Amino acid sequence: MATVFAQITGAIVAALATAPAVSAQIHRSRVRPLSAEWTTAVVVTPQSAELDRLAIRGAPINLESQIEVVCFARAAPGQSPDVAVDALLSAVYARLVADPTLGGLALDLAPTRISYEFDAEAEQVASVTLALTVQHQAAALTLE
Repeated sequence: MATVFAQITGAIVAALATAPAVSAQIHRSRVRPLSAEWTTAVVVTPQSAELDRLAIRGAPINLESQIEVVCFARAAPGQSPDVAVDALLSAVYARLVADPTLGGLALDLAPTRISYEFDAEAEQVASVTLALTVQHQAAALTLE
């Protein structure tokens, strides 16, 4: 069985892909996020997790995972890159906060940071990283 980290990442991808999908391109841990023919893309990547050090042996383990959801958008001619990515960021945020339990898999999901990055080249691509903290549990003595 997959670890809770893989399950949480998959649940976020599935939530974003639920019709109507927030983008035609939604990926897990993709290294090259925006292909030349795409105008938008979303990449979901697990970053880290804190395990409850006070867990009682034999009890479920409480975890707090950090997940990043990066929204990419290519600006149309005459459009500012921050405006190009704005609607995608809004759609991703709304979709994820609508069910902070990810269908019962998580105890809570909370957005914690939003950061922007802009392509210095002529591509006119902007990316916005939405950092999430997900509180969840794993079964006793496993990461499942």
